Amino acid sequence: MGYDLGIEQGFGGGLVRIGTTGFYNRIRDLITTDVTGTTYANVRAREHRRGRGFRGVQPVKQLTLRLDYTYTGRPTTCCMKSCCAARSTKAT
Repeated sequence: MGYDLGIEQGFGGGLVRIGTTGFYNRIRDLITTDVTGTTYANVRAREHRRGRGFRGVQPVKQLTLRLDYTYTGRPTTCCMKSCCAARSTKAT
């Protein structure tokens, strides 16, 4: 299940635009691997919260410049402790 909510606003007759969007995903029965990629594990549930923002300017009709930033962060919950522990250790 996932949701996203965003807003975008133009200024100066559309010459400048700014916007932001937030994302939420809840994933059930996620299959993941350890750091070596050799062991698979079923993570019961994981939640992700993300965000994105942008600023754009259109100095002339034929050109639009845009700067985007996406925050990916880390998963907010991991219901299987071995999964989180495996990700924090180095492979030998």
